[in-house]
Amino acid sequence: MSALRRISTRRLLLVCALSLAVVIGATAVAMAAIGGGGPKPPAKPLANAVQDALNAPEVPGISARIDFTNNLVDASSIQGVDPLLSGASGRLWASPEGGGKLRLELQAENGGGGGDTQVLVSGHKFQVYDGSSETVYEGTLSEEEDKGAGGQDQVPGLSQIEAQIAEAEKHAEVSGATPSDVAGQPTYTVRVAPKHDGGLLGGAELAWDANNGLPLRAAIYSSESSSPVLQLEATDVSFEAIPASVFEVSPPAGAKVVNLNPEKELGGNHGKPGRITRLR
Repeated sequence: MSALRRISTRRLLLVCALSLAVVIGATAVAMAAIGGGGPKPPAKPLANAVQDALNAPEVPGISARIDFTNNLVDASSIQGVDPLLSGASGRLWASPEGGGKLRLELQAENGGGGGDTQVLVSGHKFQVYDGSSETVYEGTLSEEEDKGAGGQDQVPGLSQIEAQIAEAEKHAEVSGATPSDVAGQPTYTVRVAPKHDGGLLGGAELAWDANNGLPLRAAIYSSESSSPVLQLEATDVSFEAIPASVFEVSPPAGAKVVNLNPEKELGGNHGKPGRITRLR
């Protein structure tokens, strides 16, 4: 799996979960996908679709417009505007350069900048800026340990993937790879649901681009509704190199900083990035 795919799947979802945990106390983000009217890929077994995604060629970068939906809490009862609570639209940029970089921007629905949220990942370091409280949450992500002796990522073989799916099916209902489309791109969708009573959790799904393995939509469903309670969806996507300047952002001067890894040394500051601004 390429560095960019690691950002999009593991790190992006981890940071989204972190953002939610920091602001509203959520502890996980799962994934969702539905089909629209765009092109759909040919049908194939789930294990083969997963293997193809893991072996897909690396793209030079990705930029996308995104929609974030949050029906987990009633934001109308909370004072102020927070895109993590009320839902928002925004942008996402990712690049494999420099060990992997990601920028996620969610803009408050009222158009004001005070409630905007920014997530920035560079290598193993991350920052989450909550504009409503003018607070920066920063820390480090866990080191990846799935590289072989040659320094390359180890992609599991088909039999290993099939075994992992079979193991997952002991505890959950796992669908096949359903041909679908997201943001005009052909995708495969997989659904995972509790095999037994999952309480309020109804299920989760993941859709990834059939050509390059990048996830394009994510959400979690409750057992009481067919609509997602949390959803992150790409509505327009482009696979192209991203200028380094896109990731040169920092919170406003005077923002409160909260270190989420106080026991770890985060290292020095290499350069002085500019203030957080909107890119459209």
